[in-house]
Amino acid sequence: MPDRKHVKPRLLRIIEELGPEFGARVQAEPKYGHAGYIEFPSGRRRFFRGTNFDINRQAAAAIAKDKDYSIHFLREAGFRVPDGVLLFSERYRDQIALRNPEIAQSLSSLEPALDFVARHGFPVFVKPNEGSGGKGVFMAGSEEELRDALDALFEDNPRVLVQRRVQGRDYRVVILEGEVVCAYERAPLSVTGDGTTPLGGLAAERIAALGTAAGGTKVDPADPRIASHLRAQGLKADDILGAGRIAELLPTANLSAGGRATDISNELRPDIRDICVAATRTLGLTFAGVDILCDDAKAGNADCAILEVNSAPGLHNFAALGPEQARTVRALYRRIMAHLARIS
Repeated sequence: MPDRKHVKPRLLRIIEELGPEFGARVQAEPKYGHAGYIEFPSGRRRFFRGTNFDINRQAAAAIAKDKDYSIHFLREAGFRVPDGVLLFSERYRDQIALRNPEIAQSLSSLEPALDFVARHGFPVFVKPNEGSGGKGVFMAGSEEELRDALDALFEDNPRVLVQRRVQGRDYRVVILEGEVVCAYERAPLSVTGDGTTPLGGLAAERIAALGTAAGGTKVDPADPRIASHLRAQGLKADDILGAGRIAELLPTANLSAGGRATDISNELRPDIRDICVAATRTLGLTFAGVDILCDDAKAGNADCAILEVNSAPGLHNFAALGPEQARTVRALYRRIMAHLARIS
């Protein structure tokens, strides 16, 4: 029996509405609506799970999911990517040692990171080698913070990536079939001072507001990254920000972590369009979200750095930001449906 209290995911509602346009029948498992299939007139079924569709080839999607592998192939192809080092948890090394002791001896959980920061300095980003939505991404400004981040991440992640920080504004460019279908600038979760309320109070109010927003954005007020990121800005919870002053709460700009988005689909520089399309092809992907940093993706000619390429870019939270963004998301999923219809 379906759970009548459960609200259908936005993605499911969109593809159900678009189905008749393509003569397709949409069937999802009834309890959560998170997975299902789209059956086209040919009888061919195309399955989906969350924002994963039967579009990208399995091996290409697996490589894109692995940040270290994807950065390797992008660097090899000449793209600008962040310098970094891959680290391995002790538990992971123990598992490898059962099969290949020699390989296990070459894997380290700390020394390469210390060598890396000795060469490049702080701050660095510390993140799971696999994952999305900005989950578990720390910015470390000292050896103590680096060690703390590694200890926290190795609890649940066998492999962790330490990367040099790249300056620039944060953008995501979504590619389908070699074309840019949307692009947007992202800004981290932040608060604006009013001259009277302590920073901790502003943060609590902002995070509470996220819980009521459409899209299901969730941020834990006790997330240690908040205090760490405030320290990096020379701030603490009991500070009072001057009126109009902005303080970031998290080191990432992911929409699922409360980030804000500005649609720049019609303003994206042609050279950045070409870079993002080429990066997607380099990794063998048909559908992808390319995350980049640059001074300005709308004007100028400054180079951009590719942070990662996501083979299942989700725009649920983007759609919740306003009617224009919702239309952008709907147009994207219409393109996805049209692609699936052509290959079915």
